[in-house]
Amino acid sequence: MDQRSNNLISFVVPVHNESLGLEAFNASLIDIASGLGRPFEVLYVDDGSTDDTANLVRSLQSNKSDIKLVKLSRNFGKEAALTAGIAEAKGEAIITLDGDGQHPVGRIPDFIDEWNKGAQVVVGIRSNPSGKEERHAGEASYSTRQLLKLGINRLVSSSPRPLYMFGYLGILISAFSFILGAAIVIEQLVLEDPLGWDFTGTAMLGVLILFLVGIVLMSQGILSLYISHIHTQSKQRPLYIIDDTDSE
Repeated sequence: MDQRSNNLISFVVPVHNESLGLEAFNASLIDIASGLGRPFEVLYVDDGSTDDTANLVRSLQSNKSDIKLVKLSRNFGKEAALTAGIAEAKGEAIITLDGDGQHPVGRIPDFIDEWNKGAQVVVGIRSNPSGKEERHAGEASYSTRQLLKLGINRLVSSSPRPLYMFGYLGILISAFSFILGAAIVIEQLVLEDPLGWDFTGTAMLGVLILFLVGIVLMSQGILSLYISHIHTQSKQRPLYIIDDTDSE
């Protein structure tokens, strides 16, 4: 028998104004979880709902002791709700799901199988958007603006690469303007305009300004390197993670 076969599984479900479809979602989740043949718990994280979501979860708790409610004081956002649920979860494995029913609960046994085989993290990828599940009820809480903000925050928080963009741009601009300026000096002054470019003083001034702009952007890029190191250290990520050890 697999050593993970009897471990507790935690399902973390952030919810926000999902009272219309939550009962149907819960029924399908409990049905799948009960068929796993192992202990489980379902943590609904109420992310500041303004409808009857919290009371509905409490009514579901009266029928199933495996259902728990984590109620946040206000709407902090899905990521914060997930973090709160994961912190409260007691399971050896944690599966996160959206409470709107769009994540197919029927694939949960596949995730468990991969975990039983030794996978540390199992991620589901939506390969066909048109074949994912429909919402049980209600409307999506995230607007296009919120999704855009989430994407930008995720990019900025997980990678320092945006900091380097101005530095790279400055190198390209400075290199281009330097080559163009050198070509103008040689063609106009040294060779006395054999190609007939006939560059005016204003055009030469423009090339000089372009070169200086590149220098400024490169300076920002150097400053970004220092900001990047501060950004990395502020995350307080461990230097290493021990997966297993033979020491007592």
